[in-house]
Amino acid sequence: MTVLASDVPRPARWSRALRQHWQGLDLDQAAGLVADAAGLAGRLLPYTRIDGRPVFPLVTVDREVVVRRIGRRQGPILDRTLLRDFATTGFADAPPEAVVLSGFVVVEPFVVARRHLVGLRTWAPTVLAVPSRRPLRSFETAECDYHDHQVYLTDGREASALQSGAVRHEPAQRRADAWRRLRDEQMFQLALESGLLPC
Repeated sequence: MTVLASDVPRPARWSRALRQHWQGLDLDQAAGLVADAAGLAGRLLPYTRIDGRPVFPLVTVDREVVVRRIGRRQGPILDRTLLRDFATTGFADAPPEAVVLSGFVVVEPFVVARRHLVGLRTWAPTVLAVPSRRPLRSFETAECDYHDHQVYLTDGREASALQSGAVRHEPAQRRADAWRRLRDEQMFQLALESGLLPC
């Protein structure tokens, strides 16, 4: 019934352009600082790609549900057909959600990130992290203001708001659909593989 094969692709290492952009700063630490400063709730998962978009996802974890699902051998459900079947009953027959996507931190240079920010906000609140040594140019800041993006500067020790943007952005509707549930189950898989869950 449950498919345990990973369906969440992860980059093997940072791209050269990304390393250059961040000039030696620890990206995991920078993303965590930005998530905290922006008030994003949840645990920061490792850098990954979602729909081709490189991000640090944040998730909220229901520890009791994780323990129960693992104890019952109900790992992440990554079978789209099964999830569509569950969706027809409003997920009444599905195992409860152990992990729910709660936000994203984008660390790509703005020229790359701009095309990801709007799409990611349809899933969860999204913040762009920018290294303090390479702040946005005035036209980039204006574009972030126009599109209401949250932008935070970080030097690897602290983070501060450059553009507050849609601080309380919420997706239009948290539908009980197969695609939203698939995304949450993929995050459950990533959290398990990363050793960030209690099991």
